[in-house]
Parts: sequence; structure tokens; C-alpha cells
Amino acid sequence: MDEPAFWGLTYSPYNDDGSCADINTVSAQLRKVATVACNIRLYSTDCSQLRNALQAIGSSNISMVIHAGIWISDGASRMQSDLDEFVAAAKLYDSSLIRGVSVGNEDISKGMSEAALVGYINQVRARLQTEGLGHIPVYTTEQDAHFTRALAAASDLIQINVHTVFDPVFTNIAASVRSVIQRANAVKSNIADNKLVRIGETGWSSAGNTGPSPLT
Repeated sequence: MDEPAFWGLTYSPYNDDGSCADINTVSAQLRKVATVACNIRLYSTDCSQLRNALQAIGSSNISMVIHAGIWISDGASRMQSDLDEFVAAAKLYDSSLIRGVSVGNEDISKGMSEAALVGYINQVRARLQTEGLGHIPVYTTEQDAHFTRALAAASDLIQINVHTVFDPVFTNIAASVRSVIQRANAVKSNIADNKLVRIGETGWSSAGNTGPSPLT
């Protein structure tokens, strides 16, 4: 069997009108995703997306694992709701399918303080350990330029978003790919302290802000 074209893809199970996709839709979509990738990244647990993904993967025997997310951009109440749902879903289904959980996404870039973000990371890790889910790595995801030593120290791995779509000048695809790898390697050399460095987002948009290199 051929290897998937991609190691992983981000997945946001919402319908075009913003409503929540149901379990049948999620199952159908993940079966399609599995033809090109064996890892998915979620950003939140709202809309029952984590439990739906876990149920779909388990019941349909999809060859796929999940890198989950807890949304913190809307404050402590939303974070607690996401965390409660994460624990419930992980206990209800096969938690070995969850290979990690990102506490937030680019929240330093959105204006959150480093201390607040580290506090959220530590809070999530402590809760998972209490719930018997301490085997799940806990970390945050941030733009490479904003990932600090303190965030690296608080995270079990380093997950960065690296987007050359925002570069002011486009030369060619090969140069952009080299730039992404160089930026990831710089994070690895400067702050990772031998922790795994992984790219959480990269690529080019097909609509909206496509930068200097619109896809055609």
C-alpha cells in the first residue's frame, strides 16, 4: 500500500453555514482524508468534534490518529468547557488515538501574555494527569517567530505554524519550501532543547489572502 501523500492535515468539522457537522458527515469526510493523510489536527472540542472523530475512526476502522486542540482564545470559561469535553471524549473512546493536545493556537500572536498561556498549558497537563490521561502530550501551537523559550519549556513538544504565504516576495515553490524547513530548524536549534519540533500549519490559501503567490 502506498504511503499517504501528506503526513497530516488540519480538520475543522463545520458545515458551510458554520453549523456543526454530524457524525455521519465526519465519518464520510475522514474516510476521504484517510486516502491522503493518516494524522489530523483539531483546534477545539466544540460541536462534539473530538468525540465524533474518535467514534468515526474507531467504528469505521480508519487508519488515522488525532492531534487534538483546546480553544483558549475566548477566555477561561471556554477553555474549561473544552477541557471538560476533551476528558469526557478521551475516556469514552480509545484515548490511544489521541497523540497530543495543543492548548491554544497562536494566542501569543493574538495578544495573550506568555504567563497566561503557560498557566493554561500547566492547568491542562495537571487535569489530564489527575484523570489518568497523563500519557497524552500537552503543548501549545504558535507562529515560529513568537515561540519563546518559556513556551518551549512548558510544552512536551514544539508545534509551530510557518506560513510563507505572508512573505512579501515569492521566488518559487522550492525556495518557499526551503524557507519553511530553515525556519523550523532555527526553532529546533535555538529553543527546543532536544524536544520534537513539528509544523502545525503551513501551505498556501486557495482563496482570500493568497499572498504574492496565488494558486492557479
